[in-house]
Amino acid sequence: MKAVFIYPIGDSDKSHTKNPYISNFITALNKQVKVVNYKEKNRLGIIDAYRYFFKSDIFILNWTENIPSMKFGILQFISFVFLPFVIKLFNKEFIWVLHNKKPHSEGSFMANYCMRISAKRSTKIITHSKEGVEFISDKYNLIDLNKVLYMPHPVYLNSIIDNSRNEITWDYIIWGTISKYKGILEFLTELSNSSFTHGKKILVCGYCPDSNYLKKIRNYESSDVTIIEGFLEEVELSSYIARSTCILFLYQESTVLSSGALIKSLSYKKQIIGPNIAAFKDLKELELIDTYVEYDDIFKININNNKMKVEKINTFVMENNWDNFATNLLKK
Repeated sequence: MKAVFIYPIGDSDKSHTKNPYISNFITALNKQVKVVNYKEKNRLGIIDAYRYFFKSDIFILNWTENIPSMKFGILQFISFVFLPFVIKLFNKEFIWVLHNKKPHSEGSFMANYCMRISAKRSTKIITHSKEGVEFISDKYNLIDLNKVLYMPHPVYLNSIIDNSRNEITWDYIIWGTISKYKGILEFLTELSNSSFTHGKKILVCGYCPDSNYLKKIRNYESSDVTIIEGFLEEVELSSYIARSTCILFLYQESTVLSSGALIKSLSYKKQIIGPNIAAFKDLKELELIDTYVEYDDIFKININNNKMKVEKINTFVMENNWDNFATNLLKK
């Protein structure tokens, strides 16, 4: 049986920091192969790859661009720079899962270098967006594009959550971590300078790690725009989504390729609108969501006619579960 090392793994006891992507990934993989660091936190960061090196056949690494920002970042960076060469020397496999076009910490040489090493030295690259294949080719000038595989982001839940009987409070909900790259401030600024909302009610909810950015967001609170800041437990998030007609994403084209929040949102039986880019564009082609090019396009989309999309989403959820993803990953 093959043995796999996965990075990163955080502290599963902290619900607000636990990454459902990694948790689901590990659980699904461990049914088919041995995950050598199953249920263990990467206490030494990427250095743990060396601890488990001779126990592992495959190294699956996510978000390598974040390695330099971890504790003892310089040491983490140096450790990672040599890792792909050691993996190749011992004839092991390095799978890189590409999530973003560039680091959220823009301008970081080490972060960008980690992505370049991952692209050049990995034996296989997984992207959850068709655009990711083209991006890898253009950005890193890869000769062997056969190692770049598009696999849709697995869906977190195997069934649709029925929120159809709840009383509606907001027309649109924007949920998840309130970060600059998600384009919320730009949208609210444009909103305040126009009248194209026609009095639609909007809820922005989630944790904001930047107090200055949050202050700018709060400047746009009004009778039409509600801001609820803080970590959201599942019950609370489900309640807010249940009371909203449509889930809205505003991600900026320069950064996003795939979105776990987008995939999670499919399970809430709500209409979804997002920018016409990357994974959003892929799901639009499957007729699962709606997309926009300009902000005023958002309010031209009928958000009260979602029945056909729900039927298609149900099929997509069943086909793109984590077990199928793990099986297909190991086949390719």
